[in-house]
Amino acid sequence: MVYITVRQSPIYHQMTLEEYLFQNYQTPPVVNANIANTRTYEVENVSEHFSSKIGVEALIGKLVRFNNDTAELRAKERSELYETFTSQRNLVVFVESMRQRQS
Repeated sequence: MVYITVRQSPIYHQMTLEEYLFQNYQTPPVVNANIANTRTYEVENVSEHFSSKIGVEALIGKLVRFNNDTAELRAKERSELYETFTSQRNLVVFVESMRQRQS
């Protein structure tokens, strides 16, 4: 089984010149709710069209290298990776400072 991920159509409807000029915009603004802009298909066999363009061994090597490079990050507790928002008090201080900036 092989998964192929391809780009997806835009999420939002692009207004045409006629819709803008005549103010008859009636299409819902969100065409597709998938915010990832990709779609993944599951196939049993990959066609030559895709397999000729993909260096699977190189991709596997990149994935292994990425996993090795980020192993230390994944081993830590998530709260250890950030200096902000580590406690409720930090969050309150942050929100108060943002309010002061806005006023």
